[in-house]
Amino acid sequence: MHATSSNPSPSHSHRFHVWLALAFGVVFLLAAVPATKAQQPEATPTPQETAKKTSLLEDLSKSISETEAKLKKLESQRKSNLAPPELLELAEEIDQTERELRRLKNWFLSSATKIELDESSDAQQETLTLEQEIRELVAPVISELKDATLEPRKIESLRRRLAILDDQRATATRVVTAIDRKLAQNPPQDVVDRLNEQRAVWQEHLDETELEIAIANDRLADLNNSTESLWVRATTGIQNFFRTRGKNLLYAIIGCIVTLLIFRRGYAMFRKYSPVHRRTSDSFYIKSLDLGFHVAGILAAILVFVFILYLTNDWVLLVVTLLFLGAIAWGSKHTLPRYYDQAKLMLNLGPVREGERVLIDGIPWKVGKIHVYTDFTNPTLKGGLVRLPIDNLLSMRSRPATGELWFPCEAGDWILFDDERLAKVIEQTPEYVHILRKGGSRKLIPSQQFLEMAPENLSKNFRLKSTFGIDYIHQDISTHEVPGIFAKAIEEGLAEIVPAEAIIHISVEFSSAGASSLDYEVLADFSGDVASRYHILRRAIQRLCVDVCNEHQWNVPFTQITVHQAPTPTPDKG
Repeated sequence: MHATSSNPSPSHSHRFHVWLALAFGVVFLLAAVPATKAQQPEATPTPQETAKKTSLLEDLSKSISETEAKLKKLESQRKSNLAPPELLELAEEIDQTERELRRLKNWFLSSATKIELDESSDAQQETLTLEQEIRELVAPVISELKDATLEPRKIESLRRRLAILDDQRATATRVVTAIDRKLAQNPPQDVVDRLNEQRAVWQEHLDETELEIAIANDRLADLNNSTESLWVRATTGIQNFFRTRGKNLLYAIIGCIVTLLIFRRGYAMFRKYSPVHRRTSDSFYIKSLDLGFHVAGILAAILVFVFILYLTNDWVLLVVTLLFLGAIAWGSKHTLPRYYDQAKLMLNLGPVREGERVLIDGIPWKVGKIHVYTDFTNPTLKGGLVRLPIDNLLSMRSRPATGELWFPCEAGDWILFDDERLAKVIEQTPEYVHILRKGGSRKLIPSQQFLEMAPENLSKNFRLKSTFGIDYIHQDISTHEVPGIFAKAIEEGLAEIVPAEAIIHISVEFSSAGASSLDYEVLADFSGDVASRYHILRRAIQRLCVDVCNEHQWNVPFTQITVHQAPTPTPDKG
């Protein structure tokens, strides 16, 4: 437990405003700078790259021409009279050839323009219309995440595709090589015809695979050349964010803050001029109004935040905000009882109430105004202010303070421990009590341990109690003369040691008839001003009692031991 200061310093507030101004300046600077990506000119290709690109385009153009010729041939076969099974097979082959032609044209255009074309956009659109409502709601967020990792995912997809194509090329090469070896063995003609037919199929597959590998390598090279450094991509992403969504988010945050300030300032003026608040500020109704207004301000700020995102048509941030609020609402079902208990505390209806007394680590504290943070004070401790969050109050219990001490001593007091050690309190804080002992030694005692030691405070007046005995030979004057003589002599003797006004009362009374003495009990009450002479006064009382006995020739007894001897047994004459 540590004491905390009540208010931040003006320098801290000034630094906070400076940093806030710098943050807003950086935001608008980033929003004003154009994107780095748009400023970078495209790299000029080398002659070797240009020749390679031209060769690839020629191969693609040749493949497109061959595929178009094949498609025309198939279309012409459709017009001939064929059986229904053959027509169905022909239709499937035509459909496959058309897809292949579209794929080759897309590759040709992508290689020529270096623009990636999404071949499955129509299918994705059709699939997206069939999604459930909730998936359509989060689709913009998922799309943003996919766009943020688009280039790395394309590069990784091409690398995986190249690995598959390499395996297919190796397989096709082995098949063609094996067929050539078999043909070199001069097999029968029917076997040669079958082998040539299969070789043509696998050679076509090998050519298509090699062409696709060349296209994939070309696209991969284009992506690697166009890929920016991590710093450039991060800077570009941040700039784009602050020019679009960041700007919308900034507007929403400003609207939220302005709404909270308007509610806070407005309610402060209402409290200032409200006759109810001027009459009393601690009633249940006033606290209920305060709490309700704070809750209304928070809800209004959230609504303004969402409404600004709605007006700016930023559906991504709006969906993220709604999902975040939904998660908070879903999670609050477990925390609602805690919030309810906190509201009761703020309304001064909980187990801890304002102005009452509560123990924290064994030390009593006075409860201040209960809010999100509550101040606890102890007027007798140096730095006796502790600020705790309202969650900590849920496990505490307070009771009304009825004029009790907040600490057993104050700085400057003299205290006496159970072992008769005398010490002066130098300083006492919520953590430690600093004491000074006779002789000059100092000691720090934890405050909680100090309270457990229950020291006696001598600075608020104290009493010395001493016992003294005289011999039984003075029994005849022991009850009526001796007490008065002792009291007078002790009072006169102590007045020579301490000021007379510090001696509050001296009394000597017959206490008991002991085994070897007549005992008297001396009671001496002193002012707390002479507490530092506690042990001197205790010893002085015994000395003065002895002086009185010497003056009046009274014997001071000592412990006597009486030995009783058993009678000697008579010997048996029998």
